[in-house]
Order: sequence, then C-alpha cells, then structure tokens
Amino acid sequence: MGCRDTSPQGTCVGIDIPILAWSTPWTIFGARLQLFLAPIIPVEVGVHNSTYFSGLFNLLASAQLAWDLGNGWGVSYMLGGYMEVSSPVAYSSNSLNQRFALSYTNNGWDLTANDIWGIQFDQVTSRPQTSPCPVSPGFPSNGCNPNFINVDLTATKRFGNWELGPVGYYSSDLSIPVSGYRMQSQKGAKNAIGKSC
Repeated sequence: MGCRDTSPQGTCVGIDIPILAWSTPWTIFGARLQLFLAPIIPVEVGVHNSTYFSGLFNLLASAQLAWDLGNGWGVSYMLGGYMEVSSPVAYSSNSLNQRFALSYTNNGWDLTANDIWGIQFDQVTSRPQTSPCPVSPGFPSNGCNPNFINVDLTATKRFGNWELGPVGYYSSDLSIPVSGYRMQSQKGAKNAIGKSC
C-alpha cells in the first residue's frame, strides 16, 4: 500500500505482486536460463474522497538468459509478455516485454543499467487504461497504449552497512496510437542512501 499527495486529493495504490522465479540448471549460449511468472492478483487504486477501483492485474510470463561475465560483470536479456485482463486496474492490452540489463557488482559497487522495451499489441482499446486517447468522433472514450521504453540507472557504493549513490530513470512513449495523441516522457534522478542490517 502506498499513497502520493496529488493535491488537492491523495492517490493510493494497494498492490503486492508475488513473482515465482526458477533458475533452471540449463544454460543456453553460456547463459543461465531463468523462468518467471507473476500470477493474476487483486489490485486496488483510489483518489481520496473521489474514486476507487479494484480488480485483477495482468499475468506476466517470461524467460531470461543471464550471463556471468566474471569479475563482477553480468548481462541479461528477458523476453516475456503481459496478458490482457478485463479489469479497471489492468493494462488493457496484450504486450511483449523485453528487458536488457548490464551490471557491475564488485568491490562494494553497484553500477546497473536496466532497460524495459514494451510493445503493445492493442494500441487502441475499449477501456481508457494506460493513457486516454484524445476525444474524437471515432474514439469517444477509448484507451491509448503506446509502445514505451523505461530506463533505470544505479551507481552506488557500499561503505560498511551504508550504501550511497545516485539513481535515475527515464521513460518515454515510442509510438502514436491515434492521430492527435501527445507522446509523454519523464526523467528524474536523486541520491539514494540505504543501510543494511
């Protein structure tokens, strides 16, 4: 459960997605094969004293190849997909999800770049879910699901029980589902401080 101050009202989300992971004993091209399943689960979201939605979230099934390159270096590629669920809190599209990661985790360092590339099979749907489409006679209340990219960057260093360093993100639409749709993007960075027990 988490809430965010979205003045004049707060927005709250209740979600806990369990992920079943299996690191198989098999290797392909020198990479460990790993399988992941995030089952369909209940989710809730609401705006204080205004609206409330609950329902089931999309199922994710994926496979990953992870290479240990030695000396703290690793790289991985994941291919999976989200299955559309008819629910007010689920993505209103089947989609292909690819994830690429490169990490250096040695000598107290965590230098990681993680990229998610999403390809929506249903760019326009009957539900205004991911982003609403521009209102027009042909699309009065449909949802637009653009292809997208998300990039997460981490550069932290451990000092005893403390870990410090900057983290950043960037996300952007990569397609225009319908004429008049305005592509969205965002970016941000902050310094992270963490303490382990």
